[in-house]
Amino acid sequence: MSIRAFALPISMFSLALVSACTGKGDTSGHTFDSDTAGVCGRVRGATGILLYDDLGDTLHAPTDAPSTTTKTTGVAGPVGGPTGMAAVYGGNVLISSDTGCNWTEAGGLPARGDWALVAAGDRVYAFDRTSGSGAWSDDLGDSWTPFDTSQPFVDTPTWDGANRLRGIQTRGVVTSEDGGATWTLAGTPPFSPSGGSVSPTNLDVVVIAGEEGLAISHTGGATFEDISTTLVGIESGPVAGLRAVTSPADDNVIFAITDATDGTRTIQRSVDGGASWDRQGDSTQITIGDDARLYPMPMDSTMVLSSSFVAADNKMNLYRITAGDGIHSVGVGGYTTMQQIAIMDDRWVAAVSAVP
Repeated sequence: MSIRAFALPISMFSLALVSACTGKGDTSGHTFDSDTAGVCGRVRGATGILLYDDLGDTLHAPTDAPSTTTKTTGVAGPVGGPTGMAAVYGGNVLISSDTGCNWTEAGGLPARGDWALVAAGDRVYAFDRTSGSGAWSDDLGDSWTPFDTSQPFVDTPTWDGANRLRGIQTRGVVTSEDGGATWTLAGTPPFSPSGGSVSPTNLDVVVIAGEEGLAISHTGGATFEDISTTLVGIESGPVAGLRAVTSPADDNVIFAITDATDGTRTIQRSVDGGASWDRQGDSTQITIGDDARLYPMPMDSTMVLSSSFVAADNKMNLYRITAGDGIHSVGVGGYTTMQQIAIMDDRWVAAVSAVP
């Protein structure tokens, strides 16, 4: 069965303008004003970071663009306050206190790597996509405590708002009850996942995707049920590199990218946990490449972002797809892959592989 799977969304936080850092190493030294919207002309001090305002109608790139060899691998927020954000390139950490407008260098991670970030209140987690290395920081990236997850995650783990983390590895779903220090395997999944995610509001809800299809768990990964048989017009045959993302707004809402029997690649949506699907768009309307990913819009189960690299134009297209309403496209040249996107009320910040 040839599918790529995703779902909805991430948590939402209010946008605000904050003062400059007043006490690095102490989150209480940062002042956050949640009543004032953060507005910026260009992204300053950023390496491989792009900021989109007005739901993608306005793009802000770095003032001093780095070389094309620079790769920013992760970005997350809010951290330390409603407008705090963290990003990472190599082993170097950047911190923004004004929702991505301005960035300053923080401390370094234990090693260089392909790091993804997870915002967890005043704490930020880093996970290396190519190894079992992890680390956390409680002082906005100035210092880091390393830990080992045994295997890399197929997508970034989910934090439950307290001290628990749950994520998906190729061996199955694993959980940490002690902030990343130790990890426990839930059970044997029906297939080896190559993608998936855990609901941030209910860690028992897990969606996994792999060569054999798409499955959902309501038991934290202990048991699964197949939800790929009702996808619209798919063709048989396995495909690797699948991902999935779950929805804090509604655990029953799932988006999926599929290869259809009519030769198109489609984006489909389920509102009943995979029991049925509706086709939202296809590759005759937008580019849906092998690298395509879906990013859920916060607190809106009808809207999702899709990014895809267009090799012929050497640019990345970013699409905002609204169920029953249409597709809005933003095309930006000069960089290759979006590594991670942090989504806020009226903007999103993307970590990209290079900015010329």
